[in-house]
Amino acid sequence: MGFLSGLFGKKEGKQGEVNIHVSSGGSGSLQVMDVFNIKGVGLIPVGKVLNGTISVGQTTTLNGKVAKIKSIEMHHQQLQVANIGDNVGICLEGIEKNDVRKGMVLDFG
Repeated sequence: MGFLSGLFGKKEGKQGEVNIHVSSGGSGSLQVMDVFNIKGVGLIPVGKVLNGTISVGQTTTLNGKVAKIKSIEMHHQQLQVANIGDNVGICLEGIEKNDVRKGMVLDFG
């Protein structure tokens, strides 16, 4: 058994993170590093853009619910588009905190 089989068979990452890939066939993806629920603002997954671009208005499907990006913020500045390598917080509408977990990869389209 080589190291590759150990990597691909792994269900949990560091610190009990669950690695789940949620795909909607989109143009960009975000690896979730943390999730915040800010009263009056909404659900804020924070993470790194892994590929493509993520922009305001894009959607993804989580547990049968459609989540839409309301806003994107990086270093206290509002963005319309986030590119590969950007560490951003995105405000999502249409889902609850239980739907997004640390370690997920969200695909947007």
